Amino acid sequence: KAGSQAIAASIVGTSLGCCISPFIGDFANLIPCFFVLSVVHQASNYLSLKAVPIKSLNIRRLHHILNTVVMDRKSDFHILSPTEVAQLESFLPFTVQPTKNWLKIGCSLNHFCPDASTFDCLRKAVGREEKYMINIDIFSSNTGEKSAAQRNFREIRIIFIEEAQGEDLLRGFFHCYYIFDRIRQTNIDDIGCVHHLIQKSKPKQDLVNRLIAQMQLKGWKTDTDNIFVELDGHGSKIVD
Repeated sequence: KAGSQAIAASIVGTSLGCCISPFIGDFANLIPCFFVLSVVHQASNYLSLKAVPIKSLNIRRLHHILNTVVMDRKSDFHILSPTEVAQLESFLPFTVQPTKNWLKIGCSLNHFCPDASTFDCLRKAVGREEKYMINIDIFSSNTGEKSAAQRNFREIRIIFIEEAQGEDLLRGFFHCYYIFDRIRQTNIDDIGCVHHLIQKSKPKQDLVNRLIAQMQLKGWKTDTDNIFVELDGHGSKIVD
């Protein structure tokens, strides 16, 4: 539908240009007309796309849904519909990266965790049956004083196993948002063990099932082919 609208707008614009070009005159008058009509064309496309909600999920749409659920902190949470999310989307989506400062999606195993023992602990923290793994980068910085080094949160890292399906992707991201919400509410020095925080913040399976069921009722497509996640790396294959 969006493609048809763009073609129709191009035809109308070309026809209009042919009709008014004899009255515009020289090149100096053509430039302002070009910019004005281009702005009108882009604005019209943007408004038309907002009227046609997209039911597939990318990280920006998923952010609006999960952030609302986690911030709401109610057992009977509200799921935004595709229409509601469409109203929140930016005109220039590539300039809005809501998770850029705290979530890294996909990375090499060397970057994900430093050694095999840490890797095994992280697998246990999320559950060996899961198709994703999470690590939290909390580093200590020397303040130059005699007091203990100050701890700082850098980012949450998530990787997905090769066989991960749509439900696994949603469960993994849901888990990340719960962790980030707990970090925002807690003094970083009181967090303690990263593995314990990951395990304690994991949403219960019935909550995840209810999230996915309500998303589907709202019209979202939650299968693997309709969840588009911009990975910084590739899926990892783990063999026990």
